[in-house]
Amino acid sequence: MIKDPNRQARQFVIQLIKTTASEGVCQFKTDYHRALLHFLNDWRDTADEVYTPSIKQLSLLTCEANGGTTTQAILILAVWRLVQMAVKLLDDVEDGDIDSRRAEVINIALGLLTLAQLALTKASGNTIGLLSSFNRTFFRACDGQYDDIRIGYGQVPYPDPQTWLEIAQAKSGEFLGWAAWSGAAVASVDVPILTYYWRYGYYLGILLQLADDFNGIWNPEEVSDLIRGSLSLPICYALSVISPKEQTDLTQLLERARHGDTHSEALIRQRLIDLGAQAYLLVVAQIQYQQAVTALQQANYPTSDDFGLVKLLMKVMPGLRYAALSFDKASS
Repeated sequence: MIKDPNRQARQFVIQLIKTTASEGVCQFKTDYHRALLHFLNDWRDTADEVYTPSIKQLSLLTCEANGGTTTQAILILAVWRLVQMAVKLLDDVEDGDIDSRRAEVINIALGLLTLAQLALTKASGNTIGLLSSFNRTFFRACDGQYDDIRIGYGQVPYPDPQTWLEIAQAKSGEFLGWAAWSGAAVASVDVPILTYYWRYGYYLGILLQLADDFNGIWNPEEVSDLIRGSLSLPICYALSVISPKEQTDLTQLLERARHGDTHSEALIRQRLIDLGAQAYLLVVAQIQYQQAVTALQQANYPTSDDFGLVKLLMKVMPGLRYAALSFDKASS
């Protein structure tokens, strides 16, 4: 493990900002410089993230697992963290968590994404291949996110579970698939093995989306997905297994919850449990988990609980622990 990789990656990005600014005809604007550095403060990890694997470290973990050098690992970690910060800012704008300065935040997000692409040009080896794969993946993620946004705004109805899975594959699976693949790619791993790391990240991304969907309804940190009107697998599942009359009733409850009716929100939560939505989500999650483990096995990566990429899977799964407990209780 590289000593303090996050600090080194942050310093790499700061230097990249300065270098890029000096190459331009016009002098770099101080205010924008400060704004970017302000958002780089979010680079710092919590104590839990420092000592246990986190999604933020995904590219670093796959690079180190394949003998990547310090320079290679730091560069790809920097790229992945920049993309994550940019996407988080755009998600906050989409979800309405940023009430003012939205244009500034979007501008910062675009700046962070541009820095990520610039950083990829500094990689040794097949730089064009890295950039091309990054752009294709990000396009597919935007494709999936577009459908998510339209559902959240009520422009299109909730899809069936299979369509939910396709959206999750695009906006989250592809995204984390690239992160896992890129770490191994800069370490010059053979193409067949690269494919397995991509699959690992792909299924990890879907698993992460499943955990987010569960927590967004039954364990929200702030505003629930029912109030946001977010795309959610439990809702998609429920609407697919009930009668047209029940669909109308549930849709009306969802609309009232979207407008802040907490009583309707509570009724929906219980209705989803009664319909088996938690149990269904858990089954789908277990399938993604096993697919990710299988991909690691095919990559000849140790799959005991002591290794980072397996720990990362286990770290995502606790978000579904409540569903498992509820399912066990209902079955007994």
